[in-house]
Amino acid sequence: MSDLLNSSGILAGVLFTIDKNRSEPPFGGTIEEYRKLFEPLFKIETLEPCYNSVPDRKNKEVFIQFKKK
Repeated sequence: MSDLLNSSGILAGVLFTIDKNRSEPPFGGTIEEYRKLFEPLFKIETLEPCYNSVPDRKNKEVFIQFKKK
């Protein structure tokens, strides 16, 4: 993702925090795992639980906003 962004690019979106060992999508991870994956290439501006998830996904999503280093 870092390679696709220009030098001042921002990556924003929603990631799942459900069990990453599922055999089918959607796959997920923990906030700590996402931090370790993205921190080498991005400045983490936001990485927190979504406050406005739909009921079926409440407490299963995190909002991300990362700036390319």
